[in-house]
Amino acid sequence: RASRDRHRRSEYYTCDDEQQKTLSSGSYTGMSIKDECKVSLESGVTVSGIVKVTDESKLYIDDVDFTEQVTFYVKDESRLEITSSSDDKSKISVTCTDESSASFNGE
Repeated sequence: RASRDRHRRSEYYTCDDEQQKTLSSGSYTGMSIKDECKVSLESGVTVSGIVKVTDESKLYIDDVDFTEQVTFYVKDESRLEITSSSDDKSKISVTCTDESSASFNGE
């Protein structure tokens, strides 16, 4: 377990200024995606904590394991799309405001 933790140093992820990013590995405790950023998370990424998607940003999550509790705050006309092999929605909490939208497995 200790060796795994050494490889998986968690960090807080921030994206702003209209960047387009694809993350395919890494462990993140919290994210801030703002100012019209587009971020895609792919298999190999672990997310926990609080994820904020604001200011017309977009977050696409594909096949990411939610092993711990994740809270998404989606606001200011942002978009959250989760397509995940794990149907365990109990780990995920989503709050949407300000004309934002979120979907889970296409729902």
